[in-house]
Amino acid sequence: MQTAALPHVSLVPVSPVSPGHFRQILDPDRYREFSAAIVRAREKLDGRVIWNVNSTAGGGGVAEMLRSVIAYVSGAGIDARWVVIQGRPEFFEVTKRIHNQVQGFEGDGGDLGEAEHGEYARALALVGQELATMVRPGDIVLLHDPQTAGLVSELQQRNVTVVWRCHVGADAINARAETAWKFLMRYLPGAQAYIFSRATYAWKDLPRERIVVIPPSIDPFSPKNNAMTREMAAAILINAGLISGFAAATPYYVRPSGTIGLVSRRAEVFQLAPPAPATRLVVQVSRWDRLKDPIGVMEGFANFVAPDTPAHLLIAGTAVGAVADDPEGAEVLNEARVAWEGLPEAARRRVHLACLPMQDVDENAAIVNALQRWSEVIV
Repeated sequence: MQTAALPHVSLVPVSPVSPGHFRQILDPDRYREFSAAIVRAREKLDGRVIWNVNSTAGGGGVAEMLRSVIAYVSGAGIDARWVVIQGRPEFFEVTKRIHNQVQGFEGDGGDLGEAEHGEYARALALVGQELATMVRPGDIVLLHDPQTAGLVSELQQRNVTVVWRCHVGADAINARAETAWKFLMRYLPGAQAYIFSRATYAWKDLPRERIVVIPPSIDPFSPKNNAMTREMAAAILINAGLISGFAAATPYYVRPSGTIGLVSRRAEVFQLAPPAPATRLVVQVSRWDRLKDPIGVMEGFANFVAPDTPAHLLIAGTAVGAVADDPEGAEVLNEARVAWEGLPEAARRRVHLACLPMQDVDENAAIVNALQRWSEVIV
């Protein structure tokens, strides 16, 4: 995936997709409402740009959502753009720590004190200066997740509408979450609105009248959600190296644009041998993240599932170099690999760790689709 790079930000190209596709799945009344809303939005946003700012162009749920939403908004005739921020490894160590602690998780156990504020603020000051040369008065800037919260003040001075959207949180606030929110609250005042995925994620010190709850969305036309026959799922998984056998069909998928893509790249898999097509699979798909607990899933399978069934476990994650804002990905994968190597051979033979290719996000989505349709159980 190529981006047009500046020193501290990258513009991510997204091809427009017509929202007319939704006529296929909405009843006539709902589609008329949808079309009317597009017309109103186009009128209100004429001459303005909607900027979305986050910290990675691929490998996570936010990036996946943005790619689809921006494509449809652009296809509706509204100027929507996507900017990914850059930073030093030290910056992303701090933001990963915030990300973990906002969810109530210890993460690396490090501090969120004045030194971390310094690293965070320095990095985002450089980003903010570049963004300030791109935005225009009247534009709307949507900042996504803790990595971007420190941009609110700089952008607020540019006469743009600033909205901060947080896609993560904790249902039950503990001391770690309190620490993370105390850190973020230094930067958040001044945004015109705050969007959360769940009401319980909304922080108590934010003005209630500015809080909006918008649940996560999926793209029904993504290759991840396309209808797929079992024969096609098998062909894709065989070509990706995730099960053994000979593909009886061409492993293709339909891109959101309507064009055809082929699954040609293979996953990197840690295993003794690939599972046979007849093998019943338990599958987990996620980033390599301690919050997803791949080692716990592996141990639970080895101790409680493997002794009583012939099933195999396949834990699939993104290729670790593909997620720019996650410095722990390689560490978590290595920890999982060490734990896998420590399993008794009989259990190890039935556990597979796969890094899925990310060079083509649609191809990756098609592989995930095939995995989930092929599996007996999805964790």
